[in-house]
Amino acid sequence: MKPKPIIISISRRTDIPAYYSDWLIARIKKGYTVYLNPVSGKPVFISLKPEHVKALVFWTRNPIPLFRHLDFIDSRFKHYMHLTINGLPKILEQNNPSADTIIEAAQKLSKRYGDHYVQWRFDPIILSTVTPEDFIFRKFEYIAAQLKSYVKSCIISFVDLYKKTEANFEKVEKRDRIRFFTPSEGQEIEITRTLASIAQNYGIRLYACAEDHLAKLDNVEIAQCINVDLINKITGVPLKSYPLQKSREGCHCINAPDIGYYDSCPHGCIYCYSNKCPEVAQKNARKYRELGFPLDGLEMPGRDEKQLKLF
Repeated sequence: MKPKPIIISISRRTDIPAYYSDWLIARIKKGYTVYLNPVSGKPVFISLKPEHVKALVFWTRNPIPLFRHLDFIDSRFKHYMHLTINGLPKILEQNNPSADTIIEAAQKLSKRYGDHYVQWRFDPIILSTVTPEDFIFRKFEYIAAQLKSYVKSCIISFVDLYKKTEANFEKVEKRDRIRFFTPSEGQEIEITRTLASIAQNYGIRLYACAEDHLAKLDNVEIAQCINVDLINKITGVPLKSYPLQKSREGCHCINAPDIGYYDSCPHGCIYCYSNKCPEVAQKNARKYRELGFPLDGLEMPGRDEKQLKLF
């Protein structure tokens, strides 16, 4: 009996399409990748052979470096993409391309694959003295207007204040004399209500990621970012009995190993949950982009197809 093909997330740990697309292609040609389990400290091997993969789910802020590899990827895998476009000030995300640049990239992807392909992410939503509510609404409407007829959905969430995020916020507050605000649940609901109304005007459905309390509003649904229906659509073969795998409280995603390394994304977003701080990520990225990730040299243990499983 052949093993159940896996869905691979690429990646919540770092922006592989933006910074490591050449590495990804090299690993696909190698047939597997490996990363360190952050809990056990043991290496985790993931097969990248087409016969072992149901679909790829990309996560990125800049898909452009991946474009030159799309023919190669298309010949082997079905896939779709989460694409963050939020237009936040440089003070909050230092090295992101302009919103207009990525809007154009989203339009190209939609023309190539269809309006179901790009899952536009307008997240995280951050309230601060440089991003008040009117800033959020103006940016959202501008982006939504450009993506009309190119995307069907937009996924939102409010920033999660992990300890590392709070530490980075405090540094920026002191350095740049700005303030961050934590919205009440009622304020989140009212902001979401306005965003949902704007989205509806442009034919876009709003989804709340790990924010179930927002899904009570009109034109807002609970997000499943690793999505059963979408994977069924792109593969043409219905999924059966894939378990849920929460990446955080309130997550509704199905199981999908997430490849890549933490502390390796040089976008410089101060709110990032995957980096301890932007400076550490920058330093690591320079090394990893030149030499590869630390465990790339490990050989995958021998497994026949009967032994291969979700791991």
